[in-house]
Amino acid sequence: DGVYTIASKANKNKVLKVQSGSIKNGGNIIIATGKSFDSQKFIITDMKDGTYRITNYYSGKAIRAADDSKKAGTNVNQSTMTLDKLERWYIVDAGDGTVYFQNAATGLCIDIAGDVPKSGSNIQTDTKTGADDQRYFLKKASIDRIKNGYYIIKASSNPKKVLETGFDSKQVGARTMIAANDKGDNQKYKITYLKNGYYRITNAGSSHALHVMNSSVGKKSDIIQYKYSDMDSQYWIIHINKNKSVSFINARSGMALGLDKNKTDNGTKAVQQNYKGNKIQSFSL
Repeated sequence: DGVYTIASKANKNKVLKVQSGSIKNGGNIIIATGKSFDSQKFIITDMKDGTYRITNYYSGKAIRAADDSKKAGTNVNQSTMTLDKLERWYIVDAGDGTVYFQNAATGLCIDIAGDVPKSGSNIQTDTKTGADDQRYFLKKASIDRIKNGYYIIKASSNPKKVLETGFDSKQVGARTMIAANDKGDNQKYKITYLKNGYYRITNAGSSHALHVMNSSVGKKSDIIQYKYSDMDSQYWIIHINKNKSVSFINARSGMALGLDKNKTDNGTKAVQQNYKGNKIQSFSL
């Protein structure tokens, strides 16, 4: 587990990235000159069955074959998590310090289209050949991190409103919502970096973790608190935006924490939404 850049053996200066830093489903995966952009960093997560999920650090979306195609030559792009085998990959040691990424559903490998390792070349799936354009170096990537500690999480769309666990509750399953800041413990959250690209966020009043209800990958699913149990529905990417606000992207779903119906009225519940990078999905710490 961890955050990595993925460099081609065919040209070590070229790395995988999401084209134009897209956060949309269908964002294209290409190779480009390595420049330490977040769109060139990927979280690699052990799925505990011999396979790995590869998630773009900037978008929170998983890489997979476009249109769920199982044919060789299919373009690779990013998509919201579905938890199926098409977004799982075997990382196979190539014996020379590089690895192959072989899809768990198809057996096809990540490959540079046209075998040309130049900036802008598409990434596709193809039959394993052993060629350099299918071999990749994994290098640990540095990320801008939030310091471990206790925070009040203010809504960027209305800084007078903050996240809280509803009605000062310590109950498992209590919903997370927005409310006026009264500085109670139920409005304070402990943020802890987990050393794998993700954070755990626990309520100071209850010590329970922010969690997507039923570990759902569906839009508008409620954000609740739940006993910490090392589930990816309790892991979050914290993306630091250009204006220094932050967005919270769930590790299981790839969706962002937002506010129901894009409102900031007291009692409005927190839900997960398709990540758009907008103000209703942005918060300050």
